[in-house]
Amino acid sequence: MIENHLYSLVTVVKYKLLPCLLAIFLTGCDRTEVTLSFTPEMASFSNEFDFDPLRGPVKDFTQTLMDEQGEVTKRVSGTLSEEGLF
Repeated sequence: MIENHLYSLVTVVKYKLLPCLLAIFLTGCDRTEVTLSFTPEMASFSNEFDFDPLRGPVKDFTQTLMDEQGEVTKRVSGTLSEEGLF
């Protein structure tokens, strides 16, 4: 009687343990490179001038906003100096 109960417990644990081990294994396969974040200057300028902030070191950029008809409603261009100034 105890053998049947023990066997059912081992079977249940086995089915729960397999996905856990697979998840731990796949966690080790994650990409190691770090996603670049927004610089404070870029985030500030994007809020002030209403454009999408860009990640990482940016030298110059151009973004165009179009409406539903395909007409250009806004075009933003910027060049940053080495100090991070427009």
